[in-house]
Amino acid sequence: MDVEVIAINSEKYMTFKIGNIRFIDSFQFLSTSLENFVSLLLKDIKERFRHTTKYLGSDDIVFSKGVYPYSYMTDRRRFDKTELPPIDCFYDTLNNEPLDPKDYERAQRI
Repeated sequence: MDVEVIAINSEKYMTFKIGNIRFIDSFQFLSTSLENFVSLLLKDIKERFRHTTKYLGSDDIVFSKGVYPYSYMTDRRRFDKTELPPIDCFYDTLNNEPLDPKDYERAQRI
């Protein structure tokens, strides 16, 4: 198979292509986090998100960052749960931080 690579150095790649599939490290193109990028767009105008507003409305909660219990989701059966897990299941092990209670309350409202 043909492989094409655009490398930054010997360990980091900006893009590579295998056959007809191209993989792009989009993080390399962002000067800020995706959350900040979207918030900057929202300051401009929500109507630019025409498909989002068409199907989900333009309420602020639609455009806010959600929370996800990454460390809690260790087993496929947990996806069968129909209730939000307790707040301690949202502990961020990557940054060693608990979830802000306001974010948990927002997740419950959603």
